[in-house]
Amino acid sequence: MKVYLLQDLPGTGKKGQIVDVAEGYARNYLFKNNLAILADEKLIEQVKKREEREQRKEEERYQKALDLKKELEGKAVVVKAPGGETGKLYGAVTTRQIAHALKEQLKLEVDSKDINMPDPIKSVGVYDVDIHLFKDVWATVKVKVEKE
Repeated sequence: MKVYLLQDLPGTGKKGQIVDVAEGYARNYLFKNNLAILADEKLIEQVKKREEREQRKEEERYQKALDLKKELEGKAVVVKAPGGETGKLYGAVTTRQIAHALKEQLKLEVDSKDINMPDPIKSVGVYDVDIHLFKDVWATVKVKVEKE
């Protein structure tokens, strides 16, 4: 029996999915507890259309991320931080500072959680920083750290 799930059910499916379940399970548990409704042809068609729309949106976001990656590759941002005469910084350059520099200099809104640095930046120099744009799309941007 095909049912439309109204809630996430571990082992059965996620909310909004149409799944095939045993008739007894559907009647005695899912319908009685308002966890699912019977999926008729009209509902199945609506779900298919919604999934196709979501698939297209996903592909568009992926393509935009690829375009943005091409645009960002090779670009550099400058971050100024207080430091001593030897080139050592008094603190470390944070992902939040890099996100702010990306916003100010390249007009790119990036969440600081999407910036990946292998090690904290604690001295003046040029560093490669990875930015997570979309699922498996990463861009590498150069960050030039200068002393204030």
